[in-house]
Parts: sequence; structure tokens; C-alpha cells
Amino acid sequence: MGDVFGVSRDLPLNYVERDKVDNKLFLALAQNHHIVIHGSSKQGKTCLRKWNIKDRGHPLVACIEIRTVAELNAAILKAVGYRVEKSQSVTVSGKHRVTARLDAKLPLLGKEISGSLGREAEHEQSRSTVTGSLDLDLEDINDMITALDSVKTRTLIVLEDFHYLPNKVQHSFSRSLKGYFDYSDHRFVIIGVWLDDNKLLRYNGDLGGRISTVNADKWSRPELEKVISSGEELIGISFHDDFKDHILDSCLDSVWVVQQACYQACIEQGVISDANEGTVVGSLEHAKKLMNGIVQDQASRADSFIDSFSAGPSTVLTNIYRWTIFTVLACDIGRLEGGLSVAEIADFIGTFGAPVDPNLKDLIRELPEISEFQMHHLEISPIVLDYDFGARRLNVVDRSFLLWLSGQNRVDILRQAGMPGNSLRRWQRDVHDRPNSHRKGKPAAHPRKPAGAP
Repeated sequence: MGDVFGVSRDLPLNYVERDKVDNKLFLALAQNHHIVIHGSSKQGKTCLRKWNIKDRGHPLVACIEIRTVAELNAAILKAVGYRVEKSQSVTVSGKHRVTARLDAKLPLLGKEISGSLGREAEHEQSRSTVTGSLDLDLEDINDMITALDSVKTRTLIVLEDFHYLPNKVQHSFSRSLKGYFDYSDHRFVIIGVWLDDNKLLRYNGDLGGRISTVNADKWSRPELEKVISSGEELIGISFHDDFKDHILDSCLDSVWVVQQACYQACIEQGVISDANEGTVVGSLEHAKKLMNGIVQDQASRADSFIDSFSAGPSTVLTNIYRWTIFTVLACDIGRLEGGLSVAEIADFIGTFGAPVDPNLKDLIRELPEISEFQMHHLEISPIVLDYDFGARRLNVVDRSFLLWLSGQNRVDILRQAGMPGNSLRRWQRDVHDRPNSHRKGKPAAHPRKPAGAP
């Protein structure tokens, strides 16, 4: 049962192909493009990659602890088999170069050799011999291509958790991707938590026609139903219809929540194997209890995030972060699922904040830094909020947070978050308590008066 609904390093046995997602990845692989797989956390990005790129031989780099371009490129070299050591020589900019050694037998220049590979290889083709070591500048795309071309490795290199890289590293590597595409056979599969389809293209417009993006965020109800039915068939059980309906109605299209609820239901009913023919699992009350438990499990993390995020990276920026999180907490879930524009956040602040609170210009300057702030200052994993540069939109990329927020009293949460009393009372009166306003996806801010109104 754990191989079906449980959390595992391997693919769940009830993996479901999504036509608009898996097919797009299949076509991208056929086009020999760089590939970007993105979406909210826990929405199946890595499973999508594993299902469609089944060969385990592809080099893989986890970007979680990487902070510089040099560290990223060193990790790529290690993933393909190099030993990387600091060299005594330096680059023109004064940085240390590295020595890259590959202690293995491999075909190079038409002949099998072993030992340390050196740059001299490209100058000694007539003798097919190699002397010395690869002396590399890890920030030079040409050196990286030379090193990768020297190894008979798979052309696909996987970069997981790309969003953990600092923005400047993501930006720099996006420029390198054009070089890899134009001057080598090496292609990268990049996996990260964001919703902007064109994030890397915004970093480097020259990537047009060289990358394919696959948004793995969306799950339709029929696809989630198939996740459950495939699991039922594999284990030999059936979930009660009321159980399934409630889970699907309240999961906010989170495949992780569906899997977790089904797993917990099986555990609590003693279903731990696939020899359970005819067993009916769950009920409406059981589904409500499980969903409430999943929400409560997120409470501590959500509270901690709100408190830490509100403080901001410095006292000078505190107001920007405070009012940004106030806007998120005050907004309808349906609205948050589509993202909040910078203009909507500024409108909320202008309506309920003080004249000295942040304006549109302040938000545009600071919001692009919020992902890096969460990862490297707050050390939050997964991140909760991400900024879409092109659309100037703030997105919630952790559906567990949305699920938690959907079950909270917004007035209480805003009060606990520290929203000023006068602002909170005005928002409660003008938005929260107005019939059919706050709960039907309308903007969080007070509706604007018609032009010319007093």
C-alpha cells in the first residue's frame, strides 16, 4: 500500500499520465530542447520527470545548497564523474581555477584511455594521448563544454530544485543554456517551484526556440479521480463514494493531499497490503476528520512562516513584507489560486494602510526578492510565495498553505499577524462582513467608488 499512496523515492505505482502535461514533456524530449518542468510544490514534478525519462543513467544535480555559478558547474562536473579540486592557477579576474580529473576508462579521440584527462587532448589528436589535467575556469561556458564533451556521458543532465539557486545564479545559468544548445549536444532538464511559464526566457530572451516549458501544476478532477481508482485497483479495495467526493471537493487540486488522505485512511482501517479484496475504506465523517488533520498539521509551519515573513529582511523593509502578507491573508482562496497582481496588493495597502505604507514602486522593487528571502534567510522549504516577473503577480506555490488558510477565521489570523486595529476593523466592515464580497473571489481591497463619487 505504501508503494501506491505512500511517500517514496520511487514512482508511486498509481502514477497517472496527464494528457496536457506528459504529452508536452514527450514532445519536448523529441525536439531535443532544454526542458523546464515547473509548478507548485508537491504537485508531481519529479514524478513526471522520472516517468518520462526512465533511464537512471542521466547525471543529476540537487541545487539545494548551491550558492554560486562556480559551485553549480562544479556539481555538474562531479555528476558526470569528475573529481574537482582547486588549482594553483587563477583566472583573469583573480579567482582560482580548478583541476578536473576523471579516473576512469573511456573512449576519447577514438582510443580508450585511463587516468586524468587534460586540456592538451584537444591539441594532441594525432597522437591520441593525454597529459596533465583539465585546468578549468568554472565560470567559463567554453571550459564547461570542453569538459563535458570529453566524457561519453548522457546528453540529458537533470537539475533538481533549481529554485533554490540565488536569482543571480539562475540568471547567469540561463545565459549559459544558449551556449550549451548552440555549441554542444548537452541538454538540461530543469525542475523548480514557480508558476511563470516564461521565467528563464525572461532571464535570457535568446532561449526562444531553445527551451520547452512544462507546467506540472494543474490536476483536473478526472485525473485526481484516476489517481484514486488506480490505487483502489492495485490494492484491491474501494473507497466510499462520500469519502472520495469530500476529499476531491476540498483538496484544492493537490495531488499530494489526495495521496496523503488515501494513505491515512488505509492505515487507520488496517489496510497495509494488496490482499484486501472487497474492503470498503472510509466514510464522509472519516474524510472530514482526515482533511481537518491535514490542515492542522500545517498550522505550526504556517504560523511560523507568517511571523518570520512579516519581519522582512530588515527593519527598513518590514512594512513591505507585513502588508504583502496581510493582503494574502485577507484574500479569497479562489483569488489566491490565480495569483495577486502587484496593483491589487498596492490597492489593498492604499485602501487599508497608512499614507506612509509601501506604494506600487516599493512593491515592484522588492517583491522579486521574496523567493530568495524565504529560501536563504528564513530557510523555508518549500517556499510559500513566489513572484512572476512578467505578469507582476504574486503566487502562492505551496497548496498546503492554501489548504490551511481555507480553514481559518481571517479576522483572527490578521489580528495575530499584527494588522493595525483600525485597518483590520475597516477591512472587516467593508469587505469581510459584506454579503457575497470576500468569499466569491473578488479582490481583497474595498471596491473602488465610481468616478466622480463623493
